[in-house]
Formats: sequence, structure tokens, C-alpha cells
Amino acid sequence: MNLNWAIFLSTICLRSFITGDECAVKERGVQQMQQISTSEWPISERSASYTAALGRCFSVPFELRSELDAEFRCMVEQAPVIDLGMFSFNASRHSLQAVKRQLSGSAANFAKIAVQLKGTSCFEQEGRQLTLYPGEWSLYNLSKPYRVDLLEDVEMLLVMLPLEMLRSRQFSLENVTLKRFSRGEGIPGLAYSFIRDTFRESPNIRHRSAVDIVEILSNLVRLALSDDSDGMACPVPQEVLCERIKDYIAKNLRNPNLSVAHIAEALRYSPRYLQKAFERQGITISSYVSQARLGRCYHDLQNPLLRNESITGIAFSWGFNSSAHFSRSFREHFGVSPHIARNEGPKLYAATSA
Repeated sequence: MNLNWAIFLSTICLRSFITGDECAVKERGVQQMQQISTSEWPISERSASYTAALGRCFSVPFELRSELDAEFRCMVEQAPVIDLGMFSFNASRHSLQAVKRQLSGSAANFAKIAVQLKGTSCFEQEGRQLTLYPGEWSLYNLSKPYRVDLLEDVEMLLVMLPLEMLRSRQFSLENVTLKRFSRGEGIPGLAYSFIRDTFRESPNIRHRSAVDIVEILSNLVRLALSDDSDGMACPVPQEVLCERIKDYIAKNLRNPNLSVAHIAEALRYSPRYLQKAFERQGITISSYVSQARLGRCYHDLQNPLLRNESITGIAFSWGFNSSAHFSRSFREHFGVSPHIARNEGPKLYAATSA
């Protein structure tokens, strides 16, 4: 067994850090799940006790980003075969953030696999954002700050895997962080089922088999990441990202729901990160979308083949949903009304844009 792996696993054994009144600990035999629960914590101590226990459990310091109410609950169960580094996590709605100070020990050498079984969770790391739904899984890096928002009551499985077992020449780990994988898709589906079934059967798994199981799982995850990487070995430069944003906008300009949030979800970045990357264009993404739509509308208004189309119809066909807003934006941008632009044709546009 890898030394870092052995050291790390010794830190995440539940019975190695929970003592006294800090948590309710239930051990039901050598081959039974070890469990911690918030059910016996006083409400006044719940927040501090919860973050302290969770931080020790996963060797990552956490901060709460939302208040815990009187109904808050959380239960963590660890697979009895400690070498698996596998947990079941059940909790009610709240938000957590791994704080920015330097991570300690060997935790920085690990990735965490999150397998969503019930509810909805939103993850964010290094500008990327992903919402996981039941039947999906993803990966994030424990060496870097991240945030998790549990949007409702959730149940998920969490697996710790050494980064060195996931590395491949076919992709960069930075590019596969927070990618969405589904239980219904080939190798990603096999990985999902393997994690779920391994946790279910963990009370019946012999300790000497754990290393082989970790290797099988690492291979499945690495294959899934490789299949989805499209050969990308380097982080995406901001110039390239800006072109991807523009390309996505061009292909979806007619969609009235096109927004920064919509684009961010499609490209798998946070809205804030996209806005920051687009700053060098000298225009916001929203303004770029608006100007692109106005340009298309102007072109269609002067197209003889569309003479019978109403101005409102043309505006709505390019994603506008208010004729008043369209007319006002058109006049502000071109200096004339849509009606004049249609009737006076290209000469007017040449004059107003000179």
C-alpha cells in the first residue's frame, strides 16, 4: 500500500478522532459501519461541533456558509474496511466551504469522488460550478479550496482516492475537475455502480481485498476521465475561453433564456469566472449578447425576403421577449427606430455607423 495512502487513512478513521461528547459514536462490531451523528449535539454547539468533526473526518478545514437551524441533521457512516476511504453522507440543507488556509498532512494528495444518491448538491472549485442530481457523480481536488451547497436533504457517497492513481498522459486533472458523469453512460456508469455496490457490500469485504478494490475503482475513474477529456492536456487560456463563449452565444442567440448563468452552466464554469475572463473584450457578456441580437435584427429588417415579417416577430425570433425593450435598445444602439431602419435601408446604417 502507498505510504501516503496509509497515513491518510489513519487520519480519517472515525473512531480515531471522535471522543467524549463531541459526537455520538456507534460501533456495531468489527465489520459494521462506523457512524457519527449530530442527533445528540445541543443546538447551541451544533455549528462548531459539526465543522470540527467534519474537518477531522476528511482532513480538510471547513467553514459553514449558512446557519444551521434546529432541524439540521447530518449522519456520516464509514465503510468498515478503513482502507477503502469510503463514506455515506446524509444531511439536510446547508452550505460548506473548505477554507483557503494551507491544507495539512497528506490530504492535499487526494481527490474526493462525490456520488449523488438523493437530493441536489452544488459544487464550486476554481471558477467551475456543477450541480449534481441523483444518479450522477463528479470529482474535485482536496488540495484546493471548494464550496458545497446542499440545496435540499441529500444522500451521497464520498470516496477518497490518491491523485497519483488518477493521473494520466491523456488529460490534465485540472481539466476534469467537476465534470458531470452519469450512471447511465458506459464506463462512468460502471464506476457509479461499483462505488454504490462496494459500499453496500463493505461489511462483507475482507480487509486484504481493499487495496485491490481501490485500484479497480481508480482505474474505472481514470478511464471515465480519459474518455471525457477530449485530449485536452492543458488548462484553457482565457483567450480560448472567450472564443468558446462567443461561439456558444452565436449558436444559441435565438434562445430567449440565453444568459450568463445559462452559458456558465453549459461551459461548466461559474458566472463570475466567465465575466472575469470576458473583461478583456471591453464589454460584458450580457451586452455582447444584446448587441449580437440587435445586429441580427438589423440585418433581417433589411432583408427583402423578410419584408412581410413584423418587426416584433423578427425581434422575438432573435431572443427578445419585449417589443418595447427591443425598440428602446435598437434606438440607443443605432440612433434610429427599427421602423426607420427597415424603410430607409443600408444607406442609413452606413451614415449612422460612420
